Amino acid sequence: MKSVFVPSLLLGAICLAGPAFAGDKAEKAEAKAEKAEAKAEKAEAKGNKGKGGVCKEDREKLCTGKGDKQSVRECLIANKDKLSPACKERMERSHGMVNDCRDDTKKHCADVKPGKGRVLECLSSHQADLSAACKPHVERAAARVKAAKEKAGAGKP
Repeated sequence: MKSVFVPSLLLGAICLAGPAFAGDKAEKAEAKAEKAEAKAEKAEAKGNKGKGGVCKEDREKLCTGKGDKQSVRECLIANKDKLSPACKERMERSHGMVNDCRDDTKKHCADVKPGKGRVLECLSSHQADLSAACKPHVERAAARVKAAKEKAGAGKP
């Protein structure tokens, strides 16, 4: 008789606990979905349209079929009158830095492969030697990168 009672008791416990475990999973999934939605809304409010940045929609609308980054950039510049205000502002800021830091980049960072923040990192490491025109661009860009990294790190346990 004991052998029937123990499995029955175990089966009863599993049946009672099963919905609780399922509820935990559902609650976790719902919380995760709410967190992702809040993150997307926050990014959109800042003007960052997720991966691809503020110019993603403009690139897709105006520059489809352009393969490399330089071709896309040239396309966006050629279509500057058709760009969204956020993309136009981003392009102007970026274009100003490129123009104002061209000589500094050639002088101090000629051997640095562009991309993933490497040129900015190089220019930042030569802060004392930068031209007066380039220095404020590098300072602002480095501050934005630092703030973004700190914010990303603050969300992690």
